[in-house]
Amino acid sequence: MAVSLQDKQKDMLLRMLEFNVDGGSDAANADRWGEQWKVLVYDHYCRDIISPILKLHELRKKGVTLHMLLENDREEIPDVPAIYFVQPTTANLERIIQDSTKELYSAMHLNFATPIPRDKLETFAKGCVDAGCTAMISKVFDQHANFVSLEPQLFSLNQPGSYVACNDAHSSDATIDATMSSIAQGLFSVLATLGTVPVIRCPPTDGPSRLVAERLTQTLRDHLTKRSGLFNDAASSFQRPVLIILDRNEDLTAMLHHPSTYQALVDDMLGIKLNRVAFRVPNDKGVVVDKSHDLDVQADKFFSATAGLLFPDAIASHEEELKVVLKKEKDISAKAGGGGNSTKELAAAVDTLPALLEMKKTLEVHTNVFQATMDAVTTRQVPEFSMLEQRLIEGFNVPAAEVVALLSEKGNAEDKVRLLMIYYLTTGASSREIAEFEAILRPPGSSTTGPLAAFDSAWKFIKQHTSLQKHASVGSSFSDSASNNNATAAAKLKGLANNWAGSFAGQAQGWLTQAAEQFKNFLPENKKLQVTRVADAISELRPNTEDESYLYLDPKIKAGGGGQVPRQRTPFRDVIVFVIGGGNYNEYQNLQAYAKVHT
Repeated sequence: MAVSLQDKQKDMLLRMLEFNVDGGSDAANADRWGEQWKVLVYDHYCRDIISPILKLHELRKKGVTLHMLLENDREEIPDVPAIYFVQPTTANLERIIQDSTKELYSAMHLNFATPIPRDKLETFAKGCVDAGCTAMISKVFDQHANFVSLEPQLFSLNQPGSYVACNDAHSSDATIDATMSSIAQGLFSVLATLGTVPVIRCPPTDGPSRLVAERLTQTLRDHLTKRSGLFNDAASSFQRPVLIILDRNEDLTAMLHHPSTYQALVDDMLGIKLNRVAFRVPNDKGVVVDKSHDLDVQADKFFSATAGLLFPDAIASHEEELKVVLKKEKDISAKAGGGGNSTKELAAAVDTLPALLEMKKTLEVHTNVFQATMDAVTTRQVPEFSMLEQRLIEGFNVPAAEVVALLSEKGNAEDKVRLLMIYYLTTGASSREIAEFEAILRPPGSSTTGPLAAFDSAWKFIKQHTSLQKHASVGSSFSDSASNNNATAAAKLKGLANNWAGSFAGQAQGWLTQAAEQFKNFLPENKKLQVTRVADAISELRPNTEDESYLYLDPKIKAGGGGQVPRQRTPFRDVIVFVIGGGNYNEYQNLQAYAKVHT
């Protein structure tokens, strides 16, 4: 969407740090220093909400002298007010009563990430009265903030166990119900932050997406009826977005497939958590050291430009940027050395130095990220897995011998099992053929050793649910004229590990050029993944697609109609896609690429 969800949530957090007083939370006043010192107390969940959005210096500017976890022991600071940002759990409420009884701070401003249920609020109020500490509680606010804005157009509900909760046969009805309610509440918070009421589309079959869609629709309808004020801006908006809620099981191969874009590959190889990546690389002395870096598209211009590029294209961009920086650095050194340059020219050159040094520092960090990623890629022979998986997903006939070769000789246990799962999901292979592949990954007579052992429960789940088969990830090209050149360079890629140069620092340009050439055919471009294909079908009202079969739920219309698609409609310009059970960077970037073409 054109509106930045991340900026909207940041405004909310800044307003919270100003004791929820309007006027100091917009972008124009974000750098204004706070007029009062304060303490910020949060739980783990709310810390993760703040982490990708507000940096330490931004907290300082708003007067936050300390930020601490609620569960930790904290010393008394009686002259300073405290802002609490927590979930309204029973444990958190009890801890807040303890803090107020001890009078740790001059006043306590409570902000709950989700609306506190009435019964809990009454219990909390009674607890404060019984403890004689009601005077310590200054204000209580519901913030509708239980989601994490990772990028302007990317968010997560930060519920890592949601897929298991929805699909585990041992999940109780209470667990499933709580998960559905939590997801619906999280999506409501996203919409409340955006101030928009969308049309909601979901698959018609009974399942998590339909349950969440119907609960969310009812919650929105209730708030519109009560005129709560959360969606005042939506009333004057002519163009409404569409929210598409999907089940992860609609396309499992997209989660299993080895990706090829810079951000997605870093996440797959190293792991990105709340925009932060941790990795190990050798330093100048050859000693392997631990490093970490924030991959923030808002603060890092290079990453913003390259996150969605194919890995070799990101490498090539890094090389070009490095050349520019080194040339500018050389020019400044030459001017500083004399040579008849005027004082004005020298001053202008010096003025550009801080930005140049910052860019050089950023590129050096990405050099380390490239190195750590490439170490994993080459060790595990990821390109070979990725290309074979791509052929399977696109429906090409893949000889069993090629699969056997990778399962026997390449990759780690996870790579092998992911390939086996994709083969099973896309080919409709016979039980005998699958058993032969299983034998490679599980030594005879043993169920506790071999690559398959660590993923045994996941493998059994997939085999037990035959309905998951034949869900292809890749659809048509973004545009009708797009080239469909899917030629691979397997022979060239096989020699990649042998061509890997050990020393990266100081040798970036030559290595980057070589690696970019080796990886040029990593994956075909301009292909719609399943989520993108569905988004295209629904937003463009394409006939004989999900647009006609998916339920159509409009919170602004009274209940009824059974989710029938109305006859008179117009295409949607803004689309929100949410996958229950988790999405990935590859799908996000595929959607972004599609949006760029159709904007």
